[in-house]
Amino acid sequence: VRPNGKRRWRFETDSPIDSSPSIGRDGTLFIGTDRPDNKLLALTQSGKLKWTFTAGAKIAGSPAIGEDGTIYFGSSDHYLYALSAGGKLKWRFETQADITASPVIGADGTIYFGSRDSQFYAVNADGTKKWMFASEGPIQSTAAIDSDGNLYFGCVDKKLYALSSDGTKRWEFHAKWEIDSSPLIGPDGTLYFGSGDFRLYALSGKTKLAKGGWPMF
Repeated sequence: VRPNGKRRWRFETDSPIDSSPSIGRDGTLFIGTDRPDNKLLALTQSGKLKWTFTAGAKIAGSPAIGEDGTIYFGSSDHYLYALSAGGKLKWRFETQADITASPVIGADGTIYFGSRDSQFYAVNADGTKKWMFASEGPIQSTAAIDSDGNLYFGCVDKKLYALSSDGTKRWEFHAKWEIDSSPLIGPDGTLYFGSGDFRLYALSGKTKLAKGGWPMF
């Protein structure tokens, strides 16, 4: 859409779109589709299709893009995928349930994401597991990373978790209902997130948003 609200172009898919788009360094747009297509689409800035990749189930989260152009995204087929900039499969990492949260990438290239199997994962850039942390419920919240490498994410178990970069739990905050929203770190380090208890929370923090990686909210 143009800045004045007029449509520039549109691209029609054969399936619903739940994923938010991501933009690569060269301007390529990446977006996932729902059933029955289950595709990751790569579009030019003028709305022309460059390539597609078909996953085994719907793609609900937004793709994350590494410094080398690798595209990471999760699917309800229980896999985190890594594709080359040209759409070729590099590897896939299996979990035990749907991945609806978007992955984020740390400054060292580690990929972080939660799954509905109640696990939060850290995966190396080559697709091997670095560590995993067990929560007490499915994770649908996309993580935020601060400048010290600490990770924050919400959970269906009504908790917001804070982990160190090695997967050690630093603390947890209890809300009145499940937390599906993705936390955001303000300029002064304040951590913001919403909950199903009808409340928006602001937690005091001293560590600011991380620089680098993808995206840090």
